[in-house]
Formats: sequence, structure tokens, C-alpha cells
Amino acid sequence: MNNIQIYTPETVAIKREEIKSDHRKGSDGRDTSIGLTNLADSCIHTVITDLNLEGVVIAAVGGYGRCQLSPYSDLDLITIYDENAESNETKVSDMVRSLWDLGWSLSHTYLTLDEVKSKADTDLNFFSSLLDLRVIHSDDKFGDRLNRTLSADILPTGLENLINAKLEETTRRHERFGSTSRVLEPNIKESAGGLRDIHSLIWINMNMKLLIPFEDNTVYSRVDSYLNLISEKENWHPGLTKRLIDANDLILKIRHEIHYLRKEKNDFLTFDIRDDVAKNLIMNKNGENVSSFLRNYYRSVRNISRALQLSEELLGGTVLKLSRTNIEAKMLQPGIYSDGSRLYVDATLGEKVDYNLTNIIELFRYSKENNYRLSSLLLYQIDKHYLDFELSSKDRKKIGKLFFDIFDDPANLAQTLRQLFETGILKIIIPELDDMYCHAPKSRYHYYTTDEHTMRALEVIEKLDSSEGIGELQEVLRDLENKNELMLALLFHDIAKPRETTEGEHVAAGAEDARRILKNLGYGGNIDLIERLISNHLVMEQTAFRRDISLLETIELFCLKIKDVETLNCLYLLTYADLYAVNPTVWSEWKRSLLSNLYRNALDYLNGYFKKDIKIENANLVNDLRKKHSEEKVKSTLAMLPISYQHEFDSRQISDHISDAENLKTEIVSVKCRSYFNFSEVTIIAGDRKYLMSDICAVFAVNNVSIFEAKIYTRTDGIAIDSFHVVSLKERKPLSPETIKELNNDLVKILKNEIEIKDLFERHKRRWKWTYKSALEIPIRIEFDESKDFSIIDITGSDMFGLLHSITRALSKCNVVIYSAKISTKEDGLIDSFYVLDNLKKKIGININEEDVKNSIINEAKSSLFRATAQV
Repeated sequence: MNNIQIYTPETVAIKREEIKSDHRKGSDGRDTSIGLTNLADSCIHTVITDLNLEGVVIAAVGGYGRCQLSPYSDLDLITIYDENAESNETKVSDMVRSLWDLGWSLSHTYLTLDEVKSKADTDLNFFSSLLDLRVIHSDDKFGDRLNRTLSADILPTGLENLINAKLEETTRRHERFGSTSRVLEPNIKESAGGLRDIHSLIWINMNMKLLIPFEDNTVYSRVDSYLNLISEKENWHPGLTKRLIDANDLILKIRHEIHYLRKEKNDFLTFDIRDDVAKNLIMNKNGENVSSFLRNYYRSVRNISRALQLSEELLGGTVLKLSRTNIEAKMLQPGIYSDGSRLYVDATLGEKVDYNLTNIIELFRYSKENNYRLSSLLLYQIDKHYLDFELSSKDRKKIGKLFFDIFDDPANLAQTLRQLFETGILKIIIPELDDMYCHAPKSRYHYYTTDEHTMRALEVIEKLDSSEGIGELQEVLRDLENKNELMLALLFHDIAKPRETTEGEHVAAGAEDARRILKNLGYGGNIDLIERLISNHLVMEQTAFRRDISLLETIELFCLKIKDVETLNCLYLLTYADLYAVNPTVWSEWKRSLLSNLYRNALDYLNGYFKKDIKIENANLVNDLRKKHSEEKVKSTLAMLPISYQHEFDSRQISDHISDAENLKTEIVSVKCRSYFNFSEVTIIAGDRKYLMSDICAVFAVNNVSIFEAKIYTRTDGIAIDSFHVVSLKERKPLSPETIKELNNDLVKILKNEIEIKDLFERHKRRWKWTYKSALEIPIRIEFDESKDFSIIDITGSDMFGLLHSITRALSKCNVVIYSAKISTKEDGLIDSFYVLDNLKKKIGININEEDVKNSIINEAKSSLFRATAQV
């Protein structure tokens, strides 16, 4: 008792700083966790010294029980008490209060033994936490009783149902976090390949023999201990255990560093801290940079994912039904078998299996043709065997022919290419692809690593090809003559992205790489088409989303690059797959409509019958509108707007615009909001004036509303028609009724000049917690172009809160008038294009200098009121 150190908030803080210092000097992740665990245990022993607790067991569970604390982790504590003993509730409350006073955050549960049994039967997460139970304080008599109950009743019963429940839970969790270990902003605990997957691997392999004894309350890396025990199971590959232990330690170190940088409990490795995390953890290592550090992280989480898959397979057919009953295993090659649904290796034969490259590619071809998958152990063995293999130049064309033969039938092609990539076989055939492996692009447009994005793009086309839909994209794909060229173009389209130093640089370099590689491998197909597709793989997106595609000059310029109908068909499909694989949430009906309209206009042009008279209105549209409005009103309204307006709004919307514009004679402003499944549409019609657009964007910003698409038009009579697709900033969901009401009130007050933006900002600022950022995290890119009648300002780069307000305010300051605009946000990236003239209706460059406009935008963005991020 006398040896127990007395802790105060000051001494705890000093100890924490010592642990942080050791972490920054390069200590292992497990050592930091053990240091924090020992400190927490000591604090508990300090505060309970004089409490005379009887009939209770105080235990650490969860991460605290596993000795995997991070700097700002909660202490997961459970106090189990004897219901027949004298009440200890007041004493336990004193303990909890004292620990809070010492600076610890707690998650504490106070239960009787019967309540523990009942909760373990109904709550999977609670039962799982009991598997990590580590006793900190125990009444001897009651502790023995608890141990007997756990060992004889609670744990054996729960373990019987744990496997299936945990596998189902893991699947649901992966779906919530992207269903892959290669997301660019992972939750390093919950995402696929994260810490929780290691815990799941342990839990599904748990049995009473593996369980650490109740009386063992020592502090050590219990995860490492469990992984070593699991490695003794039959068919488990021992080399995988070391990879798992190393991966676990690396992720722990990253988690610790995130906590230290954030100064809070947080498990997301986000763009804003990613480089700092990497730099702080590699500062004592020679030869490692941020890029190699991130690749090491993604390799580590891949090893965890693969180990979990292997463990699931080893549990047998009753869990995952991998083997089909009544089907006799068929030997394909010595040691490699098919059981009717997968190919697997007989682990007992070890190195006797022939891993000749020709044989391996034949296995992949066989699995593709029969829709079989390769077992995790077989994939691991192939990966291990070809870790440092290099293909000789004399064998390159021979292996290349085998590789291209896989493309002959498109069925299961994407799945096969993914497995070839995962095992390293693809980079043996095409070494240049190795740079793509686990590459984390700096662009916030992407949600996945470059290799994962590429594989998903291939899968998008494969899914489209196998679907039974009759949409335009399906029809184009089914009639396509060059499917092999399309798939190869997708495989290579981002091959040069890891070498990119400026945005878009990878396009030309990737096209050159593809031509050289395909030629060296002896590809006999249309290499010119593949090169043309890669060279232009951003052109269709940029044209559709930034330009007025109803103009003949836009279509002519686009088709000049595309050349022919077959290239157009391939590029349409490639653009769709590329966009969809960035992140499915980026794809929208508006983007689909723009791409489709561009495709149809270009197809008409290439076939020689694109309408030269772009002033011809859509006759069907006019007829629809005449049901509510006079023909004169309809035609005069459409004449005041560009033809693209008719493409971007349907007849119902245009009819509403006409009516609302008429009402401006009495209402001054019209604000309408409609909510759909995953977004809200806000339409504002008002008389145009200086700063109108920037004021509207400011109102959205102060109400924590994020704009992800916008269609901006100004009629020649000075009436602005602005339509915005928006979501709530934090939840990324349609706006709530309360937000819509407040947004509407603020918009009306601003547009009626009843309140100023700075006053609105101050009123909302008091309601939220704001974090100030002093400079643009990633510079925006500003480019100038022109059409026949307008100057075009293209702005791309990293999005930030309130940036659209800053851009439009800067344009107004320079006396630049916006006549139409296309606003699009992909994740945290923006693609904004403005069709503008100066206030004298002249193009930029005559009265107003381009450089002045550019500097105005950058300076306004840096000094804006909205250089902040709202945190509810």
C-alpha cells in the first residue's frame, strides 16, 4: 500500500508528456499504448486506495483491456459487484469522479453479475468486450465467483454464436467505410484493414483455450499474444503473423500521432493532417518519405484484410459456405485444387507446388472462365513467391500473349485483373504499374488510392456489361467493337499519376507509357485507339461540365480531338467509369444528363447532321410550356437565355421560372426549395445586381449548407435564375425543415437589403464552434478561355468552406458580370466555370486584365470571412 504513487493532474500531465516524447522519438506503437495503460492502471490504484471496496471487481475492457490505449482514448471500465454485499455505488462514483479530475475520459459500466449475464446474451459488442477483460482490482471471494461464471457459463455460450455474428458485423462495417482498405481518408480503426479487423480476426478465432486467464492482469500487448497463438492453427501461414504484428504496430503509431495532432480522440487519417502524421513518424528514419510511408500503411492494411479473409476461409464451409457439398475436389495442378467454387492450395505440400508463371496465369484464366475465385492462402502464396521476381525480356511477349488472351471474354475480367494486381503478377508483366500500387494521390477529387480507383473503373464497365438494363450506356457498350481497347485504356489511364507534379500532367505521359508497353508486349489490337482514349480521358468530362454544349463551336472543338464515332463511344464509357469510380456519390443525374447531351450532340456532328442553327427552340418544350403560358411569353423568355438553359431544366422547372419571374413585379425575390432522396434543390430568382451571387453563397455558408452543383443564368432583361443542389455541411444529407426555413428567411432579408452579410455572419458565428485556417490548403487553379460571345473563367482545385462566395465576390469587385455558370464539386474538389463579360459587356482582356481578376480571386479567398470550417 505504501508503494502506491500518489497522482495529481500535474503529475499525470508530466507522465503523458514523457510518453509523447518517447513516441516522437520513434518508440513502437505498442510501447506507447503500454505506457498509457500502466499510467491509467496506476491512477486507478491511487484513487481506490482508501475506498475499501469489497464485493466488487473493477476491470478494463475494450481497448483498455487489450492494452491498446491511444493518447485521448476513453478508459473502458466495468465494475461488477455482488448484489448481496454492502453497496459500493457511492465509492465507485468517487473513483470515477477522481479519474475525471486526473484528466481521463471514461466509459464506465456498473453492473451486477446477473446483469452482466443478461447483457452478454443480448449485446454482441458488450460480449466482445468481455473477451478483453483485464482485472485491475478484485475482491478475492467475489472475483473467484465471477471467474467461474465467466468460464463456465457466459463465455462458452457467447462464443458459440460469435463467429457468424462478427462476420456479419464486419461486412456491415466495411460497407459503411467504403468496402476497401484503400480509401484516401480512412478510419484507421473501423475501415477495412483497420484495427477493428485485427480484433475481429482474434474474436472469430477465439476459444476457451486461447483466452487469456482471468487472473493474468499484467500489462503487455495482448493483441500480439493472440496473433501468435492463432498462427499455430493448421494451414495458417506463419509469415503472415509477423506481417500482422508489424501492421498492428504501425496503425497504432499512426493513431497515436492523429490523437496528438488533433488533441482529441479521432481515428480518421484525413488530408489536412496526413502529411504531418507521416513526417512526424518518419523524422528519425533515413530514406523514407511521405509517399513511401503511405504506401507502407496501405500495404499493412492489405495484409490485415488478407489475413481476415484467410481466417474466414479456415473456419470452414459452415461459416462461409466456400465448399459445395457433393462436389469432389479436382486437381488442376500438383497441389492446387478446385472444389466447385474456388481454387485452393494444399498447404501441406508447401514448396512442392509449381508456381511457374505460365501455370499461374493459366490458373487465373481458368478461374475467370468458370467464375471461381482463388483462396486467400493461394493468393498469399503466389504473392510471396513472386515478391522479387523479374520477367526476362525474351519471355515478355510470350507472357504478354497469355495476358491478352484473358481479355478475349469480358466476363469476370475486372475481378481477374484485380487478383492479378493483388498478387503482384500484373506488375511482373507490366512493371510500370508498380508505381500505381497503393499510391495516394494528393488530389481531393479521389476517394480511393490510384490502384483501387483503376480496379473500380474496370468493375463499373464489367457490371454495366452484365446488367439487364436498356439505358443509353448499356446500348453503347453492347454495340462496341473495341471492348478490349476500352478495358486496356481504363487499366492504363492513370498509370502516370504517381509521377504527376502538376494537375493533368499524367494524361500525355500515360498515353506514351501505354503505347510503349503494349508494343513491347506484342499487343495486336488497336494501340492508336487506346492512346487516343488515354490522351483525351479528361476531355469529355471537362467539356460537359465546363462548357456550353449547345454551341456549335464547343462541339466542333470536342470532335476535333475525338476524331471518330468509335472513339466517342469508348470515351463516353471510359468517362462514365472514371467518374463513377472516383466515388459513386460524385455521380449525379445532372452529370449523367450533361454527358449524355454532349455524347448525342457529338454523335450528330460526327454523323453529319448536327443542327447548325443553334437558335432553334425545342418545339416539344414550347408546346409543353404553352399549357400554362402564352406562346409569346414562352418564346420571349427562351430568347433571353442561351440554348443550354433548355437542356439543363425540364419543362416543369422552366414553367416555374416563368411564373416566379412574373411575380418579381411585387415580390422582389423568389426562393423555393425542394428536397429529394439525397439532396435539396434551392432555386432563387431575383433582379440581378452587383454581389448577388456572392451574397447568395454567403447565406448558404453561414447556414452550414454545402453547394455541390449549381446552374447559374442571367436573362438579357437582368433577371437572375440561380439553381443550387445542396446538402447539409456536416451530415451531407438533404436540408432539414428547420434549415430550409432559416435559409429562406436569410436569403429574403439579404436580397431585400434588410441585413448585411457581416451582420448575418456574426449572428451565425455565435452559434457554432469555428476553427480558423489562415491559407489555402491546396492552391486553386485559375484559367481563362473564351467562346464566341463570352470570356470563360475555369477554376479548379481544392474546395473550402465559403470559397464560392469568395470567387463570386472577387469577380463583382472587378466589375465582372456572370451571365451563366456551371458549378460542380467532387468530394473536396471543385470544378467551376463562369461565362462572363465586364460591366461594359466586353470580354476580359479589353478593359479588365486577366491577371487582376486572378489576383482578386486569390486574395479574396485568403482574406474571406469564411476561411473557417464550421463544427456543430
